[in-house]
Amino acid sequence: MRGICRISNGGGDAVDEQSFLFSFSKKRKNIIMAEQGVIPVYQNVEAHLRAPKIKGVVSHGAGVQYDYKWAFVEE
Repeated sequence: MRGICRISNGGGDAVDEQSFLFSFSKKRKNIIMAEQGVIPVYQNVEAHLRAPKIKGVVSHGAGVQYDYKWAFVEE
């Protein structure tokens, strides 16, 4: 963590103030980029084969993955 720093542009005109703010913005971006954390992104995926003649199988996003209550074999 960085300490608090004092900022001064020397009391110049508007052009100097804009260039100062631009450079300060770049410094702030560099500090954020240097100290940011990394969060891994992970998604668990499974592939299943299902016979085309099996109908009515319900897939859920949470809880029980598959519900076979209304499943049937179409002949």
